[in-house]
Amino acid sequence: MAQASTFNTQFTDIGLFVIVVAEYLTSSIEITDSAADAVNFDGIFVLCGAEGIFANGISPLYPLSCPRQILENGYCFGNPVGSMGSGRHRFPDSRN
Repeated sequence: MAQASTFNTQFTDIGLFVIVVAEYLTSSIEITDSAADAVNFDGIFVLCGAEGIFANGISPLYPLSCPRQILENGYCFGNPVGSMGSGRHRFPDSRN
């Protein structure tokens, strides 16, 4: 979460609005991945530590394939899709 907070601060400082999406709500999370949809975002960025949510069937907290579907839809809609650190390892799997 510290990385998401830093990312949020840095982008806000240059005038961009950041929505942090995660498996469950906390004080620093605005929306869960099960409630998110790619059409709600102008771009998608996967941070370190988030790669685990893309492995199907390991968590009861979100519908099967939901995070991967957000990435695929964002890409298909022409939104910029990026990653950082270990988050980049999920991109080859996101189009399978």
